[in-house]
Amino acid sequence: MKKDIEKLIYFLPIPVFLITLCIGSYHIPIAKVIDLMLYKISGYTFFHSVIDTNSLNVLLEIRLPRVILSMLVGASLSVSGTSFQAVLKNPIVEPYTLGLSSGAAFGAALALSFLNIPVQISAFIFAIMGVAVC
Repeated sequence: MKKDIEKLIYFLPIPVFLITLCIGSYHIPIAKVIDLMLYKISGYTFFHSVIDTNSLNVLLEIRLPRVILSMLVGASLSVSGTSFQAVLKNPIVEPYTLGLSSGAAFGAALALSFLNIPVQISAFIFAIMGVAVC
């Protein structure tokens, strides 16, 4: 029973990945998404959908990079949360515990108000300084 649940957890991102490629203002059915991906990889289609350039461009140029990037961002956030928990040996730790969020917010506000550097760089520097002070 436990092995079945583990397999489900490992393979759950695949249908979620395919469904998110279908969602958008330009509707692409899931069978066509699969066909477009297979056509790009191998040159063949499975469901014999009509391959048009609009659908191919929307899928490969807009939706696919966004979905892959969102999955990578989610994975990196989970790794950073796990590393916070491992460093502090506290299972309920959050970025506010270290002062990370407060430092980043202060740096962003300071950059917007007074500094002549990009907001992201200032937020990162002040977040690191907030953690270093703790």
